[in-house]
Amino acid sequence: MRYVQIIKNKTMDPLYVGGAVFAAGIVARALYSICCANNNEQMKKKKKKKSKNNATKKKAKAKRAKNTDELSSFISSGGKANEGSNTLKKRKNKKKYDDTVPETKQKANNSSNNNNNNNNNKKNNNISISTTEETKKQVDNNNYNTSINNKKKTKKSKKNADAGEWSVVPSDKKKKKKKGGGRKGELSQNLNSETKDYVSINTKQIGILIGPGGKNLQAIQTGANVRINVPRNPQGSTTNVEVEGIGMNVQKAKTAIRDLMDKGYCSYTTGEDFYEDSIMVHPMYFPDIIGKNGLIIRRIQDDIGARLNIPKNTNMNSSQRSRVMITGPKANVRQAKDVVYSIMQFYHHEITHPGVVHAEINVAEWQRQTLVGPKGSTIKHIQGNWSVNVCLPNENSLNGNTLIVGLPKNVDGAKRYILKILSDADEVQASYEQENNLGGDWGAAGTNDDDNNGWGNGW
Repeated sequence: MRYVQIIKNKTMDPLYVGGAVFAAGIVARALYSICCANNNEQMKKKKKKKSKNNATKKKAKAKRAKNTDELSSFISSGGKANEGSNTLKKRKNKKKYDDTVPETKQKANNSSNNNNNNNNNKKNNNISISTTEETKKQVDNNNYNTSINNKKKTKKSKKNADAGEWSVVPSDKKKKKKKGGGRKGELSQNLNSETKDYVSINTKQIGILIGPGGKNLQAIQTGANVRINVPRNPQGSTTNVEVEGIGMNVQKAKTAIRDLMDKGYCSYTTGEDFYEDSIMVHPMYFPDIIGKNGLIIRRIQDDIGARLNIPKNTNMNSSQRSRVMITGPKANVRQAKDVVYSIMQFYHHEITHPGVVHAEINVAEWQRQTLVGPKGSTIKHIQGNWSVNVCLPNENSLNGNTLIVGLPKNVDGAKRYILKILSDADEVQASYEQENNLGGDWGAAGTNDDDNNGWGNGW
C-alpha cells in the first residue's frame, strides 16, 4: 500500500512526468535510426544487383557485336578468316565412317566397344588378381574416355559441312521465329485460319437468305463449309449476319450471300440444270407481276420453280423498259417467261390467277370519256358492281384493246353493260348529227387523252 501511494505521489510530480516523456522520445529515436539503417542496406544491395546485371548485359552485347563482325568479315573475304576466331572453325580433309553412320548404328557400335573393353578388363583381372584395384581404375577411365569420344562423334555427325572448307558453327542460342512472313504470310495465315466476319444485308431480305424451310441457308453453309448465324430479332433497316469458318471459305460465303441478295440466287443454290434468261418489261406492269403483298411473284417462284429478279427504284412514268431476270431450270424459266408475257398482255394467267378470264373490247378514242365518266364515276361503278378490272390501254401497253378481267359471269355482265353505254353514246351522237347536219366523229377533237390513258390499270 505504501508503494502504491509513493507511485501515485510521483506521477503527480511534473518532473517525473517530464523525465518519462524524454526517455520515451530517446527510445523512439533509436528505433527510427535502426529502421533507416536497414532500409539503406537493402537499397545498397539492390544497386549492386542492378550494376551486376548491367555489366552482364554489356558483356553479352560486346560478344554479339564481335560475332557479327567476324561473320561479316568472313562473308566479305569470300570464305577466308582467322583460325583463332571462336565462331569460325576449320575442318581437315578427313572423312570418317562415323560421320555417315546413323546415330542408331553409332550407339550400337559404342555399346559393342564398351562390351569389348569390359571383356578385356575382365580377362586382365583374371590374369592379375593381385592388382584388382588398379584394373578397376583402368576400367573406369576407359568407360569415361569412350563416353567422351561418343559425345564428340555425335557432335561431328550433326555438322554437314564439306571437308577442308570453312563453316559457320551454329550458336547454342535458339533463334526466335518471326510470326508470319510479311504481308503475304499474314494473308495466307488469315485465309487458312479460323476467322469470323460479318455481312450487312437489308432486314427485309432475311427471308431470302434463309429460303423456304432454311433451304438457301443450309446450301451456303454446306457448300462453303461455314457457320452462318442470323439474328432472331433484328432491329433497324440493316442487319449484320455473322459468318464463321476458315478465311477462304468465309470469303466465298460472303460473295454467295451478296449474290443471293442482288440476283436472287448464288452458286450454291443453283443446280446442274441452271438456266438464266431475261425479259423486257415496262415498270407499269411491275405491280401486276408482284401482286398484293407479293402474292403473284410468290406463286411464279413456288409453283413454277423459277426465280424473278425485278429491278428496284424504277420510274413508273418512264417510257423505257427494264430487264427482268428469270433463273432456274431451263423448262421452268421458259414457263415463267410465258406467265409474265400473259400478265403483260391480259393481266392474268391460269397459274397466277386460277379461274380468271378476260374479254376484249375495241373502244374508240372519242368513246373513252363515256366509259370513264365524270371523274371516273362510270368505270368505278362497273368495277365495283361486277368485281372486275377494266384496263384501258396507253402508249406503253402491249395490248391495244380495252380489257375486262375477272370471273366468267362477272366479265359477261360488265361487258354487256359497257357495250350498252357505248351504243347509247352512238345513238346520241347520231341524233345530234341529224339535228345539226354534222358529219365525222363526235367528240374526237374535244377529249383530253392524257387524263384517261391507262385508266383502270392496277385495279
